[in-house]
Amino acid sequence: MPRFSPEYRRYMQSPAWQRYRQRVLIRDRRRCVRCGSKRQLEVDHLTYQNFMREKLSDCQTLCRPCHRKKTKQQRRGRFWRKHGATLVSMLVVLGLLVAALFF
Repeated sequence: MPRFSPEYRRYMQSPAWQRYRQRVLIRDRRRCVRCGSKRQLEVDHLTYQNFMREKLSDCQTLCRPCHRKKTKQQRRGRFWRKHGATLVSMLVVLGLLVAALFF
């Protein structure tokens, strides 16, 4: 489970967030915007740029499975943006070493 700051946790429990959350759910007709499910709905931040003063366009309704999938894809993308070039370089060097050993 991700670790959230105390500030984030407090805000997610606040009346302001609960009101905002309801507005997003109503706008999205209480359905996941990805799969249309009406179960296990969560409000997902598209951006944290306006955190604690979100615009209606800053969030979307997702069911828990879609939210987890989106989060996993984002984490994978961040990992590859951060480490991808290094990993590819290491594989190239490893390939050259293996080739030198066997040829």
